[in-house]
Amino acid sequence: MTTPLSVLIVGCGRIAGGFDEKRSTEEHALSHAGAYSKRSDVVLAACVDPDIEIAERFAERWSVSEAYPGCEEIPAECEFDIVSICTPTAVHSSSIEDVFRFRPKVIFLEKPVSASADTSQALLDKCRQHNIALIVNYSRRWDSVLAELKNGLETKSAEWPGSLKAVTAVYNKGIRNNGSHLLDLLAGVVGVLSPEWAAVRPGNARKDDPDIDMVLMSDRGIRCSLNSTDSDDFAQFELTFLTDKGEFRMLDGGLRWSERRVEESPEFAGYKRLGKEIACSGGYLPVMEKAISEVIDLALLSQSGPIDYRAAEQAVETERLIEQILERVDD
Repeated sequence: MTTPLSVLIVGCGRIAGGFDEKRSTEEHALSHAGAYSKRSDVVLAACVDPDIEIAERFAERWSVSEAYPGCEEIPAECEFDIVSICTPTAVHSSSIEDVFRFRPKVIFLEKPVSASADTSQALLDKCRQHNIALIVNYSRRWDSVLAELKNGLETKSAEWPGSLKAVTAVYNKGIRNNGSHLLDLLAGVVGVLSPEWAAVRPGNARKDDPDIDMVLMSDRGIRCSLNSTDSDDFAQFELTFLTDKGEFRMLDGGLRWSERRVEESPEFAGYKRLGKEIACSGGYLPVMEKAISEVIDLALLSQSGPIDYRAAEQAVETERLIEQILERVDD
């Protein structure tokens, strides 16, 4: 019988396990611990949180073997196959540095890598030096509906979705937080992005991670217009992809989609319009479990060949784009 892979979770907040604390195991897991707990090929060996009471409650809820207030408290002889880092962005750098001594095969890191693109690149380079795979949780990379749309746009299907003309989007909760999700998603669909215009949202109160309205141009000639809203009102993460065949909209962060296809106008001869909205199911709920499956597969195959760091490099490029956008705000 194969020995289960050992997992260390650093940071015991909502994305670490809190989102699934009261959810049924029959539902899709939305957190690291929730997804790991569904697998028979891993064991949650340890968790870390600076508030030891939170760590201990987390360990009890998710049947984690040991709880610690810091990585420095973990015995020197301990090693882990996988490390999930769910700490705030401000301490991502130190969190990654702290876990190198455990010689993990894979680090699964909440986005963004760090608060600085140069720091993130240096951390990625260190992962290379230690032969550790780095997976950054830009969760919509595992969204099947988005992947299907992307494939259709790349092949420019004559029927649907057609040839992409423009993208509009609305997000909130900061350019580095949810904004980085949006920018990473767009780069995967439309190519390399450059800022044409950017401004802080009127009424923005997020000084450390502001809401930025922006217009971006891709190297494929696709203009993307992004507006931000106030997350204190409600959460919002929505995109509209406009093609020569109609529009395809991601709603509720990907929990649902809709489409409207071009049709002849029944009122005005020679004109075309968008037809009635057709509701489509989303592909977002399974993304955490799909991400964890990829992390586990990488750990199992760690000795079978060179590690592919392209996805991690794209995560760093997303951070560089954010810095370019913020520089444009000051112009």
